[in-house]
Amino acid sequence: MPQNPAHLRLPNGRFKGFTVARELLPYCSVVSRALALHQVNGPADVSKPKEGSNLKMLMVALSLLTVCLLMLAVTPAMAQQTLYSNGPYNGTTDAWTINFGYEVSDSFLVANNSSIQGLHFVYWDASLTDVVTTVDMQIGSNPLSGNTQTLSGVTNTFLGTNSYGYAIFQADYTFAGIPWSGAGWVTLQNACTTSGCSVSNPIYWDENSGVDCPSPGCPSAATESVLGSIPSEAFTLTGSASGGTTPEPGSVMLFASGVLGVAGVLRRRLL
Repeated sequence: MPQNPAHLRLPNGRFKGFTVARELLPYCSVVSRALALHQVNGPADVSKPKEGSNLKMLMVALSLLTVCLLMLAVTPAMAQQTLYSNGPYNGTTDAWTINFGYEVSDSFLVANNSSIQGLHFVYWDASLTDVVTTVDMQIGSNPLSGNTQTLSGVTNTFLGTNSYGYAIFQADYTFAGIPWSGAGWVTLQNACTTSGCSVSNPIYWDENSGVDCPSPGCPSAATESVLGSIPSEAFTLTGSASGGTTPEPGSVMLFASGVLGVAGVLRRRLL
């Protein structure tokens, strides 16, 4: 049985890769300008630089700036932040079937003008190898409602085996942004596994009752399609909040290409 469930909680801020690139970029810009100005003005206690050294150092400065821009360009996909979390998984109390025709809905609350771009939930599986591949998700204003979207491209993380002999996994999905403001419900059903979408391997969404949940509006309320009200489940929604935007990789790459072009012109002048 896992001994440290808290490590599964997603960060409340941006993912580390984007944070590093975002915070490094201003410093790279300052360093680049400093290098260029140092060579243009020259240090006070040295003789006049050799001919062409100014251009060489400017080219180095532009190259450094380009590297920083490329770092920023490759990290936007990691720039999602936690919009809502119902807390860490439990893994031992109970879990609710999300295939075999059953549906489970959990409530959530996100900031106005959010874009939901990721779902992360914990499930129980009788098999270590026949793991979840796709799941049908609905985002709606009421339980068991909303347009159905089949999520694919899952990343499954094995967390351990509980006292009942079930393997515990975390499933991580990302998808095109769904605009949302305020309260809503996320519904899961029709979970398919490696062996297909038959009913031979039930998949159970972990019940955690929202214990230690960090988000406004938690713990979630929950509804099951047959029994009605049930304790809530372990899940997190990620994306961008309050109209926040993530730099488009194409725009950053275009600017970086322009900087490289200038560096190329300077290089030809030195040859």
